[in-house]
Parts: sequence; structure tokens; C-alpha cells
Amino acid sequence: MAPPSTPPAGPVDAIAAKLEADPLADIPPLATSVSTDRATTTDALRLVADSIAQQRQIAARATIFHPATLAAYGLLVATIWHFQYHESSDIPLLLCTCAGATMAALVAVRAATGPYLSKAEEMSFSFLRSSGDAPEEDIVLVTSFGETVIGTLVIRLQPPSPSQENGSAEFRAWTVHRPYRGKGVGRALLAEGVRLSRDRLGEDVDLAFSDTHANNYRVLPETFNTDFDRAEQRAWKCLEGILKEA
Repeated sequence: MAPPSTPPAGPVDAIAAKLEADPLADIPPLATSVSTDRATTTDALRLVADSIAQQRQIAARATIFHPATLAAYGLLVATIWHFQYHESSDIPLLLCTCAGATMAALVAVRAATGPYLSKAEEMSFSFLRSSGDAPEEDIVLVTSFGETVIGTLVIRLQPPSPSQENGSAEFRAWTVHRPYRGKGVGRALLAEGVRLSRDRLGEDVDLAFSDTHANNYRVLPETFNTDFDRAEQRAWKCLEGILKEA
């Protein structure tokens, strides 16, 4: 008896064979380059705007869980308890009053941090244009995962001048899409920005984060900005580490 014939390979078999030969074959490449078209730059600016909007969540959390806020809230609850609780039948009214006070406090926090959303909505191509001495628009460096922009670095180059002998490169925005943070994408992007700046203006170019970078916006009193200050310190530490390695 003749052995049964082998069925022809179908699409699934072809894909399986391809993955067996190269498990990373279908994973899009990760690439960093200068944005040269409006669509990519728009995606990059949208990413910057998202990072500004996310600051609202950070600011709200810092405000809610700040020791001063918790102390004030505890004092408020104690005051409500003191004036409203006399017997067990007062508990429902007491709970409703505390719930109302809590909602009012949350609404106040939401209103106080709302300007971050307004700032994010203002992000546009005008952010890339200088009103000073810069000869051209800022450079928009992007890291893409396949066709998706997952990181961006905005660089403003100032050529050497009498007041700036070596020229300067200011990093005006630096952010990575949230799911890709903590994986080295941001550091690699910043390192590429350092390399590009030195290629354009020389090894002695002054490199720094701009004092008015996109995420330097603050709407709350300084005591509530600890998380932002720590993020700023981490960014500078990352830049210093790259400069020491370069």
C-alpha cells in the first residue's frame, strides 16, 4: 500500500516555518531618525502634548496624598464629626456630609490641575519656531516602532556667536510613550540627540535641557512639585551619564 501523500503546506504552515527560522521576523524594527515630514512631526508633537496632559495626573496624586492635604482633610472630617454626631442615628447624615466634602475636595484638585490640559492643547508647530536668534525650526528626533512614533526629542541648535562661543543645543522636549518607558528607549534617544548635536555644531557644543522645556510647566505651589523635581533631576543625571560615556 502506498503511504499517504503529504498535504500541501498552507499559509499557517508558512508562517510557522518563518517564525521557527527567525522568531523576531514579524517584530517591527526600532529606529531613531530626524523627522522630515509633517505627519511624523505631528505624531511627535502629539506625544509631547500627551506627556504634558499626564502631568495633571501626577500633580493631582501629589496634591491628594501630600501630608498637608491629608492633615487638612482629617481636620475637616473631625470638625464634621464634632458638630454633626450626637447619637447613632446621625451616622447616615454624617457619612453623606463627609462624602460631599470629599467630592468637593476632589473637584477642587481637578480644577487646580486643569491648566495642564490647557497647556497640552496649545501644543502645535509654533512650539518648534523660535522668536529669537535660532536660524531655523527645531530638530524633531523620533524613535519609531515600525510605523508608530514612541519617543521624541526636540532640539534647538544655536550656532557659535560672540555670546556663545561653542554654540549650544537645548533639549526642549523629551518624552517616550508610556508603555515603552523604563526600557532604555528614552536614554538611547537622548544619546542620539547628543551625537547629532555634536555632529552639527562640534564636540564642544554646550548641551543642556532648556529652562522652558515642554514639561517644565508648573501650576501648583512648589511644595506639591516634588515628583516633577525628581523627574528633572533624573533627566539631568541621565544626560550627565551620556556625556561622560561619549
